[in-house]
Amino acid sequence: MPFISQIQPDTSVATDALPTRRYGTFGLGVVLFSLLSTSCVEHLGEESSAVGKLERDCVVPVPAGVVQLTAPTALEYPDETLFIWPMLALTDDSIVPNAVAHASDAATLCSNGPELVLDENDQPRSILPLSAAEQDENSARDDGRHLELVPVGGLVHDGVGYLFYEPTLFGPGFFDSEKLGTGLCVLDGGDDCERVTLDGSTILFPPTARALNQGGFVDHGRALVYGCTHAASFSDPCTLSSAPVDELTDPTAYRIYNEFDGWLTKPTDATILFDRPGALTVSPFDGKFAAVTLDIYSSRFELQVAPAPTGHFEPPHELFQAVTPDGLFPSGGKEHSGLRGESRTLHVSYFTDRAGSEYGLHLASFQVFGRPR
Repeated sequence: MPFISQIQPDTSVATDALPTRRYGTFGLGVVLFSLLSTSCVEHLGEESSAVGKLERDCVVPVPAGVVQLTAPTALEYPDETLFIWPMLALTDDSIVPNAVAHASDAATLCSNGPELVLDENDQPRSILPLSAAEQDENSARDDGRHLELVPVGGLVHDGVGYLFYEPTLFGPGFFDSEKLGTGLCVLDGGDDCERVTLDGSTILFPPTARALNQGGFVDHGRALVYGCTHAASFSDPCTLSSAPVDELTDPTAYRIYNEFDGWLTKPTDATILFDRPGALTVSPFDGKFAAVTLDIYSSRFELQVAPAPTGHFEPPHELFQAVTPDGLFPSGGKEHSGLRGESRTLHVSYFTDRAGSEYGLHLASFQVFGRPR
Protein backbone atom coordinates (compact mmCIF):
# COMPACT_ATOMS: atom_id res chain seq x y z
CA MET A 1 0.00 0.00 0.00
CA PRO A 2 1.17 3.60 -0.52
CA PHE A 3 3.26 5.08 2.25
CA ILE A 4 1.01 8.05 2.95
CA SER A 5 -2.13 5.92 3.11
CA GLN A 6 -0.52 3.97 5.95
CA ILE A 7 0.07 7.07 8.07
CA GLN A 8 -2.24 7.07 11.05
CA PRO A 9 -4.33 10.22 11.52
CA ASP A 10 -3.90 12.33 14.64
CA THR A 11 -7.50 12.88 15.61
CA SER A 12 -6.50 15.45 18.20
CA VAL A 13 -5.59 17.96 15.49
CA ALA A 14 -8.52 19.70 13.87
CA THR A 15 -8.19 20.94 10.33
CA ASP A 16 -9.05 24.47 11.38
CA ALA A 17 -6.09 24.46 13.78
CA LEU A 18 -3.67 24.90 10.90
CA PRO A 19 -3.09 28.42 9.56
CA THR A 20 -4.71 29.24 6.23
CA ARG A 21 -3.30 31.55 3.55
CA ARG A 22 -5.02 33.26 0.68
CA TYR A 23 -4.09 32.42 -2.88
CA GLY A 24 -2.48 35.04 -5.06
CA THR A 25 -3.78 35.89 -8.54
CA PHE A 26 -1.18 36.04 -11.29
CA GLY A 27 -3.25 36.27 -14.45
CA LEU A 28 -5.72 33.98 -16.16
CA GLY A 29 -3.14 31.45 -17.38
CA VAL A 30 -1.65 30.94 -13.93
CA VAL A 31 -5.06 30.68 -12.29
CA LEU A 32 -6.15 28.00 -14.77
CA PHE A 33 -2.92 26.11 -14.20
CA SER A 34 -3.40 26.24 -10.43
CA LEU A 35 -6.94 24.91 -10.75
CA LEU A 36 -5.80 22.06 -12.96
CA SER A 37 -2.91 21.27 -10.59
CA THR A 38 -5.26 21.18 -7.65
CA SER A 39 -7.21 18.31 -9.17
CA CYS A 40 -4.07 16.15 -8.96
CA VAL A 41 -3.33 16.83 -5.30
CA GLU A 42 -4.77 14.78 -2.46
CA HIS A 43 -5.90 17.43 -0.01
CA LEU A 44 -6.02 16.97 3.71
CA GLY A 45 -9.46 17.10 5.22
CA GLU A 46 -11.65 15.52 7.86
CA GLU A 47 -12.58 12.77 5.41
CA SER A 48 -8.96 11.61 4.84
CA SER A 49 -5.94 10.63 6.92
CA ALA A 50 -3.75 13.55 7.98
CA VAL A 51 -0.18 13.62 6.71
CA GLY A 52 0.93 15.63 9.70
CA LYS A 53 0.82 19.04 11.29
CA LEU A 54 2.58 22.36 10.88
CA GLU A 55 4.56 22.97 14.05
CA ARG A 56 5.79 26.47 13.21
CA ASP A 57 6.29 28.88 10.34
CA CYS A 58 8.58 31.61 11.65
CA VAL A 59 10.23 34.65 10.12
CA VAL A 60 13.96 34.14 10.67
CA PRO A 61 15.56 37.11 12.50
CA VAL A 62 18.03 39.10 10.40
CA PRO A 63 21.58 39.27 11.83
CA ALA A 64 23.02 42.63 12.82
CA GLY A 65 24.59 44.47 9.91
CA VAL A 66 22.53 42.59 7.29
CA VAL A 67 19.76 44.24 5.26
CA GLN A 68 17.65 41.12 4.77
CA LEU A 69 17.86 37.35 4.39
CA THR A 70 16.74 36.05 1.02
CA ALA A 71 16.09 32.39 0.16
CA PRO A 72 19.27 30.33 0.60
CA THR A 73 20.50 27.17 -1.00
CA ALA A 74 22.14 24.64 1.30
CA LEU A 75 24.34 21.63 1.84
CA GLU A 76 22.79 19.05 4.15
CA TYR A 77 25.19 17.36 6.58
CA PRO A 78 24.07 14.48 8.82
CA ASP A 79 23.74 16.76 11.86
CA GLU A 80 23.54 20.29 10.46
CA THR A 81 22.66 22.45 7.49
CA LEU A 82 25.08 24.84 5.81
CA PHE A 83 22.94 27.71 4.52
CA ILE A 84 24.41 29.60 1.55
CA TRP A 85 23.16 33.03 0.46
CA PRO A 86 24.19 33.89 -3.13
CA MET A 87 24.14 37.62 -2.40
CA LEU A 88 24.04 39.02 1.13
CA ALA A 89 23.41 42.77 1.30
CA LEU A 90 24.93 44.55 4.30
CA THR A 91 23.82 47.78 5.89
CA ASP A 92 27.08 49.48 4.82
CA ASP A 93 25.93 49.04 1.18
CA SER A 94 28.43 46.24 0.50
CA ILE A 95 27.51 42.86 -0.97
CA VAL A 96 28.98 39.52 0.13
CA PRO A 97 28.59 36.71 -2.40
CA ASN A 98 27.95 33.22 -1.09
CA ALA A 99 27.91 33.99 2.62
CA VAL A 100 27.18 31.03 4.90
CA ALA A 101 25.88 29.98 8.29
CA HIS A 102 25.88 26.62 10.08
CA ALA A 103 22.65 25.58 11.80
CA SER A 104 21.60 22.43 13.63
CA ASP A 105 18.36 23.43 15.35
CA ALA A 106 15.26 24.96 13.80
CA ALA A 107 13.96 26.46 17.02
CA THR A 108 17.25 28.32 17.58
CA LEU A 109 17.13 29.67 14.02
CA CYS A 110 13.62 30.93 14.60
CA SER A 111 14.50 32.66 17.87
CA ASN A 112 18.04 33.92 17.25
CA GLY A 113 18.56 33.89 13.50
CA PRO A 114 21.62 32.43 11.75
CA GLU A 115 25.14 32.89 13.05
CA LEU A 116 27.08 33.88 9.94
CA VAL A 117 30.61 32.62 9.36
CA LEU A 118 32.91 35.66 9.64
CA ASP A 119 36.29 36.49 8.17
CA GLU A 120 39.32 37.96 9.94
CA ASN A 121 37.65 41.40 9.82
CA ASP A 122 34.46 40.12 11.48
CA GLN A 123 32.58 40.48 8.21
CA PRO A 124 30.47 37.72 6.62
CA ARG A 125 32.82 35.39 4.76
CA SER A 126 32.34 34.30 1.15
CA ILE A 127 33.08 30.60 0.65
CA LEU A 128 32.84 30.95 -3.15
CA PRO A 129 34.21 34.33 -4.28
CA LEU A 130 35.11 35.43 -7.78
CA SER A 131 38.75 34.97 -8.68
CA ALA A 132 40.95 38.05 -9.02
CA ALA A 133 40.82 37.67 -12.80
CA GLU A 134 37.02 37.46 -12.78
CA GLN A 135 36.78 40.56 -10.60
CA ASP A 136 39.06 42.42 -13.01
CA GLU A 137 36.91 41.32 -15.96
CA ASN A 138 33.80 42.60 -14.19
CA SER A 139 35.48 45.94 -13.57
CA ALA A 140 36.57 46.22 -17.19
CA ARG A 141 33.15 45.48 -18.71
CA ASP A 142 31.31 48.38 -20.34
CA ASP A 143 28.16 46.48 -21.44
CA GLY A 144 26.26 46.70 -18.14
CA ARG A 145 26.80 43.01 -17.41
CA HIS A 146 28.64 41.31 -14.56
CA LEU A 147 29.56 37.76 -13.58
CA GLU A 148 28.24 36.01 -10.48
CA LEU A 149 28.77 32.47 -9.19
CA VAL A 150 25.29 31.22 -8.27
CA PRO A 151 25.16 28.18 -5.93
CA VAL A 152 22.32 25.84 -6.87
CA GLY A 153 22.64 22.80 -4.61
CA GLY A 154 24.84 19.85 -3.88
CA LEU A 155 25.44 16.93 -1.58
CA VAL A 156 27.60 15.77 1.30
CA HIS A 157 29.60 12.54 1.66
CA ASP A 158 31.89 11.57 4.55
CA GLY A 159 31.85 15.15 5.82
CA VAL A 160 32.88 16.65 2.47
CA GLY A 161 30.52 19.05 0.73
CA TYR A 162 30.14 19.13 -3.06
CA LEU A 163 28.45 22.31 -4.26
CA PHE A 164 27.27 22.85 -7.83
CA TYR A 165 27.22 26.46 -8.99
CA GLU A 166 26.32 28.27 -12.20
CA PRO A 167 28.60 31.07 -13.48
CA THR A 168 26.04 33.56 -14.79
CA LEU A 169 26.24 36.92 -16.54
CA PHE A 170 23.60 39.32 -15.23
CA GLY A 171 22.44 42.55 -16.91
CA PRO A 172 22.17 44.97 -18.48
CA GLY A 173 18.46 44.79 -17.69
CA PHE A 174 17.13 43.74 -14.29
CA PHE A 175 15.79 40.42 -15.61
CA ASP A 176 18.61 39.74 -18.10
CA SER A 177 20.86 36.76 -17.39
CA GLU A 178 22.95 34.24 -19.30
CA LYS A 179 23.99 30.96 -17.70
CA LEU A 180 27.51 30.05 -18.85
CA GLY A 181 27.46 26.47 -17.57
CA THR A 182 27.82 24.51 -14.34
CA GLY A 183 30.84 24.20 -12.08
CA LEU A 184 31.61 22.25 -8.93
CA CYS A 185 33.47 23.25 -5.79
CA VAL A 186 34.53 21.07 -2.86
CA LEU A 187 34.21 22.08 0.80
CA ASP A 188 36.54 19.83 2.78
CA GLY A 189 36.70 21.22 6.30
CA GLY A 190 38.15 24.62 5.33
CA ASP A 191 36.65 28.07 4.92
CA ASP A 192 36.66 28.04 1.12
CA CYS A 193 34.86 25.91 -1.43
CA GLU A 194 37.68 24.90 -3.79
CA ARG A 195 36.62 25.16 -7.42
CA VAL A 196 37.30 22.15 -9.63
CA THR A 197 39.21 22.98 -12.80
CA LEU A 198 39.27 20.91 -15.99
CA ASP A 199 41.60 21.81 -18.86
CA GLY A 200 42.04 25.28 -17.42
CA SER A 201 38.30 25.97 -17.06
CA THR A 202 36.08 25.89 -14.00
CA ILE A 203 33.02 25.20 -16.17
CA LEU A 204 32.62 21.42 -16.13
CA PHE A 205 29.30 21.24 -17.99
CA PRO A 206 28.14 23.50 -20.87
CA PRO A 207 24.93 25.51 -20.28
CA THR A 208 22.47 22.95 -21.66
CA ALA A 209 24.46 19.75 -21.04
CA ARG A 210 23.06 18.60 -17.71
CA ALA A 211 20.63 19.83 -15.03
CA LEU A 212 22.25 19.62 -11.57
CA ASN A 213 20.43 22.36 -9.71
CA GLN A 214 18.27 20.63 -7.09
CA GLY A 215 20.81 18.93 -4.85
CA GLY A 216 21.01 15.28 -3.92
CA PHE A 217 22.64 12.63 -1.75
CA VAL A 218 24.75 9.47 -1.87
CA ASP A 219 23.11 6.05 -2.16
CA HIS A 220 25.05 2.78 -2.47
CA GLY A 221 28.25 4.50 -3.50
CA ARG A 222 26.69 6.71 -6.15
CA ALA A 223 25.98 10.42 -5.95
CA LEU A 224 22.41 11.11 -7.05
CA VAL A 225 21.76 14.69 -8.21
CA TYR A 226 18.36 15.98 -9.27
CA GLY A 227 17.93 18.82 -11.73
CA CYS A 228 15.08 20.71 -13.37
CA THR A 229 15.01 22.70 -16.60
CA HIS A 230 12.52 25.35 -17.60
CA ALA A 231 11.53 23.93 -20.99
CA ALA A 232 8.43 26.00 -21.78
CA SER A 233 5.54 27.80 -20.11
CA PHE A 234 4.26 25.57 -17.29
CA SER A 235 6.83 22.90 -18.15
CA ASP A 236 9.78 22.29 -15.81
CA PRO A 237 10.89 18.67 -16.27
CA CYS A 238 13.15 17.24 -13.56
CA THR A 239 15.60 14.40 -14.14
CA LEU A 240 18.20 12.44 -12.18
CA SER A 241 21.94 12.37 -12.85
CA SER A 242 24.48 10.16 -11.13
CA ALA A 243 28.20 9.50 -10.82
CA PRO A 244 30.32 7.28 -8.58
CA VAL A 245 30.95 9.34 -5.46
CA ASP A 246 34.74 9.12 -5.97
CA GLU A 247 34.37 10.46 -9.55
CA LEU A 248 32.20 13.50 -8.88
CA THR A 249 34.84 15.87 -10.22
CA ASP A 250 34.95 14.04 -13.59
CA PRO A 251 32.14 15.27 -15.88
CA THR A 252 32.53 12.20 -18.14
CA ALA A 253 31.54 9.93 -15.25
CA TYR A 254 27.98 11.28 -15.01
CA ARG A 255 25.03 9.28 -16.30
CA ILE A 256 21.31 10.05 -16.63
CA TYR A 257 18.55 7.79 -15.34
CA ASN A 258 16.15 6.08 -17.76
CA GLU A 259 13.36 4.03 -16.23
CA PHE A 260 13.64 1.25 -18.82
CA ASP A 261 17.37 1.15 -19.60
CA GLY A 262 19.04 2.30 -16.38
CA TRP A 263 21.97 4.74 -16.41
CA LEU A 264 22.67 6.15 -19.86
CA THR A 265 25.13 8.65 -21.32
CA LYS A 266 22.88 11.03 -23.29
CA PRO A 267 20.91 13.50 -21.14
CA THR A 268 18.17 13.51 -23.77
CA ASP A 269 17.40 9.88 -22.87
CA ALA A 270 16.39 10.83 -19.33
CA THR A 271 13.14 9.82 -17.71
CA ILE A 272 11.21 12.80 -16.36
CA LEU A 273 10.62 12.09 -12.67
CA PHE A 274 8.82 15.34 -11.84
CA ASP A 275 7.48 18.35 -13.68
CA ARG A 276 7.36 21.04 -11.05
CA PRO A 277 7.61 24.85 -11.28
CA GLY A 278 9.31 25.37 -7.92
CA ALA A 279 12.06 23.98 -5.71
CA LEU A 280 12.48 20.22 -5.42
CA THR A 281 14.26 18.39 -2.58
CA VAL A 282 14.59 14.59 -2.56
CA SER A 283 16.16 12.88 0.45
CA PRO A 284 16.09 9.58 2.36
CA PHE A 285 13.20 9.50 4.80
CA ASP A 286 12.23 6.68 7.14
CA GLY A 287 13.56 3.91 4.91
CA LYS A 288 12.02 5.45 1.81
CA PHE A 289 12.62 8.62 -0.22
CA ALA A 290 10.69 11.85 0.22
CA ALA A 291 10.30 14.55 -2.40
CA VAL A 292 9.27 17.96 -1.04
CA THR A 293 8.21 20.57 -3.57
CA LEU A 294 6.99 24.15 -3.52
CA ASP A 295 4.21 24.92 -5.97
CA ILE A 296 5.02 28.57 -6.63
CA TYR A 297 1.65 29.27 -8.27
CA SER A 298 -0.34 28.40 -5.15
CA SER A 299 2.40 28.92 -2.51
CA ARG A 300 1.79 25.33 -1.42
CA PHE A 301 4.28 22.77 -0.12
CA GLU A 302 3.67 19.15 -1.13
CA LEU A 303 5.12 15.74 -0.29
CA GLN A 304 5.61 12.64 -2.44
CA VAL A 305 7.16 9.38 -1.25
CA ALA A 306 8.72 6.50 -3.19
CA PRO A 307 10.45 3.23 -2.34
CA ALA A 308 13.46 4.18 -4.49
CA PRO A 309 15.16 7.47 -5.42
CA THR A 310 14.63 6.73 -9.13
CA GLY A 311 10.88 7.13 -9.23
CA HIS A 312 7.41 5.67 -8.69
CA PHE A 313 6.63 8.54 -6.36
CA GLU A 314 3.10 8.62 -5.00
CA PRO A 315 0.76 11.45 -6.02
CA PRO A 316 1.48 14.66 -4.11
CA HIS A 317 -0.05 15.27 -0.71
CA GLU A 318 -0.47 18.83 0.53
CA LEU A 319 1.67 19.69 3.55
CA PHE A 320 0.79 23.32 4.24
CA GLN A 321 0.14 26.67 2.68
CA ALA A 322 3.09 29.08 2.72
CA VAL A 323 2.61 32.82 3.17
CA THR A 324 1.43 34.14 -0.18
CA PRO A 325 3.66 36.98 -1.43
CA ASP A 326 2.47 40.39 -2.56
CA GLY A 327 4.59 39.94 -5.70
CA LEU A 328 4.37 37.08 -8.14
CA PHE A 329 5.87 34.05 -6.43
CA PRO A 330 7.60 32.92 -3.24
CA SER A 331 11.26 31.99 -3.70
CA GLY A 332 13.35 29.20 -2.25
CA GLY A 333 11.45 26.23 -0.90
CA LYS A 334 14.24 23.77 -0.10
CA GLU A 335 13.85 21.11 2.59
CA HIS A 336 16.71 20.83 5.09
CA SER A 337 17.35 17.28 6.26
CA GLY A 338 20.33 18.50 8.31
CA LEU A 339 17.89 20.05 10.80
CA ARG A 340 15.84 16.87 11.34
CA GLY A 341 18.03 15.02 13.79
CA GLU A 342 16.17 11.83 14.70
CA SER A 343 12.75 13.40 14.25
CA ARG A 344 10.20 12.97 11.48
CA THR A 345 9.90 16.74 11.05
CA LEU A 346 10.52 18.33 7.66
CA HIS A 347 12.05 21.80 7.72
CA VAL A 348 11.68 24.08 4.69
CA SER A 349 12.90 27.61 4.01
CA TYR A 350 11.27 30.12 1.69
CA PHE A 351 11.16 33.87 1.14
CA THR A 352 8.02 35.96 0.74
CA ASP A 353 7.65 39.68 0.14
CA ARG A 354 4.31 39.83 1.94
CA ALA A 355 4.15 43.29 3.52
CA GLY A 356 4.14 43.55 7.28
CA SER A 357 5.31 41.16 9.96
CA GLU A 358 5.43 38.13 7.61
CA TYR A 359 7.92 39.70 5.21
CA GLY A 360 11.25 37.90 4.94
CA LEU A 361 12.86 34.49 5.13
CA HIS A 362 10.62 31.83 6.66
CA LEU A 363 11.56 28.53 8.24
CA ALA A 364 8.62 26.17 8.49
CA SER A 365 8.63 22.88 10.40
CA PHE A 366 6.10 20.17 9.52
CA GLN A 367 5.80 16.97 11.55
CA VAL A 368 4.87 13.89 9.51
CA PHE A 369 2.70 11.37 11.36
CA GLY A 370 3.02 7.60 11.39
CA ARG A 371 5.53 5.11 10.07
CA PRO A 372 5.35 2.57 7.26
CA ARG A 373 3.99 -0.77 8.40
